[in-house]
Amino acid sequence: MKKLLKNAGFRRVCFITLVASLSVMTIVLAGLDDAAGQVTLTDINPDQSTLDASNPNGASGGRVNGLAADPNNNMVFYAASEWGGLYKSTNGGQNWTRLDNHRPIVTWDVEVSPANSNRVFATSFYDGRVNSLSGINVSTDGGATWAKPATATPPVNFCASQARRDEPGAFGISIDPDNTNNVYIGTNCGLAVSNDNGVNWTFVDPTPADGADDVWDVVVHDGGIIDLVGDDGHQRSIDGGTTWTTATSNALPGGRASIAVSPDESYVLFAVVGTSIFESDNGGTSWDTTFANPASQGRIPFVTTNNRGGQDFDLWFGDTQLFRAGCTTPMSPAPGGAARCPASGTWTNSQNGAHWDLGDVVFDTAVADDRCPRVMSSDGGVYRNTDTTSPGCQGPSWEQPTVTPHALWLFGMDGADQAGAAAEDLYFGCQDNGTFAATDAGAGFPTWNNRDCCDGFDDSADPVRILYTVCCFSPGRSNRLFVRNQGMAGGAELSTYPAGNLPGFRPPDVVDRFDANSYVVMTTAGIFVTNNIAAPAWTQLGAATSPAGACAVQAAGPGATPSFFVKAGNCTSVGPATFWRQDGTAAGGTWNQINPPGNTGSFGIVTVDPNDANRIFASHLNGTNVNMVLSTDGGANWTTLNDLNQLMTGGGTYRYLNTTGPTQVASGASMTFSGYPQPTLVAFDPANGNIMLAGGADSGIFLSTNAGLTWTTLTDNSGVSNNPHIPRPRFAYFDHEAGNLNIFVGTQGRGVWRITTTDATADLAISKTSSAPSIVTGSNVTYTITVTNNGPDAAQSVTIKDMLPPQTTFVSCNVSGGVGGLCSGTGNDRTVTLSSLAANAVATITLVAQVSCALADGTVFSNTATVGSLAADPTPANNTATVMVTASNPPPVITCPPDQNVATALPGQMNVVVNYPPPVVMDNCPNVVVNCSHPSGSSFPLGTTAVTCTATDSGGKQAMCNFKVTVFDICIQDDGRKDFILINSFTGDYLFTKCGLDSFTMAGKGQITRSGCSTKLQDDTRVVSAEIMRCTLGTGNTGSATIRRNPFGTSFILGDSYILNNTCMCP
Repeated sequence: MKKLLKNAGFRRVCFITLVASLSVMTIVLAGLDDAAGQVTLTDINPDQSTLDASNPNGASGGRVNGLAADPNNNMVFYAASEWGGLYKSTNGGQNWTRLDNHRPIVTWDVEVSPANSNRVFATSFYDGRVNSLSGINVSTDGGATWAKPATATPPVNFCASQARRDEPGAFGISIDPDNTNNVYIGTNCGLAVSNDNGVNWTFVDPTPADGADDVWDVVVHDGGIIDLVGDDGHQRSIDGGTTWTTATSNALPGGRASIAVSPDESYVLFAVVGTSIFESDNGGTSWDTTFANPASQGRIPFVTTNNRGGQDFDLWFGDTQLFRAGCTTPMSPAPGGAARCPASGTWTNSQNGAHWDLGDVVFDTAVADDRCPRVMSSDGGVYRNTDTTSPGCQGPSWEQPTVTPHALWLFGMDGADQAGAAAEDLYFGCQDNGTFAATDAGAGFPTWNNRDCCDGFDDSADPVRILYTVCCFSPGRSNRLFVRNQGMAGGAELSTYPAGNLPGFRPPDVVDRFDANSYVVMTTAGIFVTNNIAAPAWTQLGAATSPAGACAVQAAGPGATPSFFVKAGNCTSVGPATFWRQDGTAAGGTWNQINPPGNTGSFGIVTVDPNDANRIFASHLNGTNVNMVLSTDGGANWTTLNDLNQLMTGGGTYRYLNTTGPTQVASGASMTFSGYPQPTLVAFDPANGNIMLAGGADSGIFLSTNAGLTWTTLTDNSGVSNNPHIPRPRFAYFDHEAGNLNIFVGTQGRGVWRITTTDATADLAISKTSSAPSIVTGSNVTYTITVTNNGPDAAQSVTIKDMLPPQTTFVSCNVSGGVGGLCSGTGNDRTVTLSSLAANAVATITLVAQVSCALADGTVFSNTATVGSLAADPTPANNTATVMVTASNPPPVITCPPDQNVATALPGQMNVVVNYPPPVVMDNCPNVVVNCSHPSGSSFPLGTTAVTCTATDSGGKQAMCNFKVTVFDICIQDDGRKDFILINSFTGDYLFTKCGLDSFTMAGKGQITRSGCSTKLQDDTRVVSAEIMRCTLGTGNTGSATIRRNPFGTSFILGDSYILNNTCMCP
């Protein structure tokens, strides 16, 4: 943030022709195999600032933190931008290209191994991923590819909190100049140490009593001495990190810090903590010398040293500006004594030609001593020193690169339509880089004018005018509103302001247009409207009910009868925020709160369809739950956009809400680690409300052309060359031009992008049937989906989505019709894509699924399919189809075994274990459970036992069967024919079985008599007699029997020589 002198900050600037270095990525959406349906993403950021020559605080690079100079090639440099990833220059800082394969976006530091220029180390803050790639990254090919070592994760229970381990971040990097295998990196969980050049890592906590926390910077020097600074102040180790010491008096405070060492004395240290500068001349035992900060702000102040030869060295310090102090080492160096560096009043301002608010400075690696400062970083990007010869280079003349990093952080963006494809007005305001305008934003290479320096916030454009705000002026009103002509030409500051001051440093606007010459402006005093911006008279809206903490305003609906909406609370998308509405321009109106879904939680981001004040699109924050929601009735009812929810997390790749991720502080441009929800952008296309755009901080940008029913991923932030990582999208401007739809997207960290797709209209209709209204469980149901394009245009990138019911399991998918049909998906989540579907053409999809056997008979389940495409759909109501199916789950059929007749092992025994055949069960589903009242393998008593078996299927239906088990204790079986009789010697019940072709059975009951070794059965009615001889001494265990079927029938005689080995079954 710069201070703008009231009478010097805004002079008329000539329009300098400036061409952006175009970066174009064309992606083919899933399932597309030809040019149709392609989406082109174009980096249209400016390469330079047109203000640089007159005011270098206008810039185009965006905020850059740490730098690295290749120790082996003084033309190679690296830059770590704060919100836009890593960049590299191979020509001395003239041209910078982004290292797209480094996935973490919010970067802090970068260093190159002195032993191998291909080995590069980079640090970053949490990247939002469940399986995070942030923290420590290593490249072995000069930054072309990157990896996070497996061991670069702290041990369990090592960090001060679990979140520090789950959501890693890392800070300063130092490579031991005496042993380059030893690399030290400060992290959010202590000090990470590698002794094999970054292959393997261990973690050290210099202050283990409080758990490992932030180590912001580290320097290793003089044979392996380690000095570090962070949350716990300064710590020193002289034994490789085994033991640590700290100050015994005048300790260095804890916090965000930077540390450097004298090139001559290992015990002379310099540090900056916050905005305070310190020197220790005894290895950190005490920090007795302090220096007044010559230009204090405290975003990321740093210190570094440069050996000038002999006893001389320089201390370089950066805060809002860059300073150089000439320091001296004593003739007889020893700990203690006078400070080596002079008071800061003598330090030389070395800022000439560069943007303020410093990040880092690096020196020429081609010489050992008296190195020239070569490249510096700041809020304006990177700058190169045009003086490369010492001593003159020590008073650097900084110049912007030919191609700066494209890491702009936008605070506002808007556009206005002009006739022709190339002629399009686009405006944006940036964090500390100023305001920009292009009147040819549709051209391949837009021409940008950096109109004003410093912090630009709000933009509201029409074809002849642009209103925007800029800060930070002094004295007087800090944030000011300007009214200029097309292209930011001419015009002036607003002639008459409403009461209060204009807020800044937040993405949503405090200015909006609701009719020709008519604007709404939000200030710290309330919300005001005027119908003549050229000579404004302001009317305050609803002063008595003005929302407290208002931070953004939006207008919607017809110009003659507009509705106004105010967001209050936190306006950075992390929430919590409330949302308010007032209808009309009358001063006596009332602001009414719009409640979030269920009247619980709050809003994160929220917007209103500019043509329909009842359509509200938002992120709903409710505790740890985040959902994208849409209302079509002014917030009375809400629909959860489940498809978009899935995309916001990348199907589980990203956390919907994290707890320590980097975020912008409310109403400021610094950073805090308080976590953030994923959604950062919601937008309606003013020309077609069915077209909606959404974006996630890490997960990508998503498009719906059918009023939010279905969504297409425009970029999933995979980082590959044709699918770039576009982080933290904040703004969208829609432009319909000659068959193309251009969506301009403004971001926090990667500036401005143009997304181009076909501007077509196709009325897609979907219908759905099932193979039968009732399906037996365990069998398959076939869903037939028919998609018809009713035109008038061909539909490109058609996507049909069907989440099969949880009562089913996916079996197969087939698609016919259309071009490039492809079935895909995981589990029941099925997606079918067509590269195109011509007008009046039909595509048919068949999805086969097995109906769950667990369903109860009569269960009704529904299945819904949706269709969408890149073409705008005029009738979203026919983009969804649902079919109902009833589950039929009949009971099982169970058949019991025949009655069982068994004998005990010995006569006179009272029970026996019986193993009977299992019942036979038939059912439409497997896993039928059978339970019998007396299980097979259990003990049965003498006599007859009734057995009931019950079969229960997976749907809960039951069936039963019955049979009997009769136990006898005597079996007499003929030795020859094998006919046998079973006898219950206690009741006289018997059962005779005749074997052979003339087999039969005969049951009856006789009298039992016992005499000595003899047990006899006599049934005179049936002329049956039987006897066994069973004695414990001598011969025995024999049996005989005579059986007639009737008194006059044939006699069957059994002779059994040994009754104990009978099978009691016919052979």
